[in-house]
Amino acid sequence: FAFTGAAVSILGVCSQQGGRADVWLDGTRMERGIDAWIPERTNDNALWHTYGLKQGPHTLRIVVRDDADPRSKGKQVAIAEAIVYRAR
Repeated sequence: FAFTGAAVSILGVCSQQGGRADVWLDGTRMERGIDAWIPERTNDNALWHTYGLKQGPHTLRIVVRDDADPRSKGKQVAIAEAIVYRAR
């Protein structure tokens, strides 16, 4: 998706069925992608974020992979929303 800002957070579902996804920002694959697996009795919805971008237009592409944490019972990656931040 395309956004205009200086930072972005991707929120979704972290669970024991969580999978993985690669994240591409402005055409460059990010070293850290999404891992939606989380241990039992924990709660989190932050899948990925980056800060300190140059204020302006950016593109983000998320590509679900066919693998997961070895402890995962699935390969699900569920994205709920993106929060875009602008520079101060």
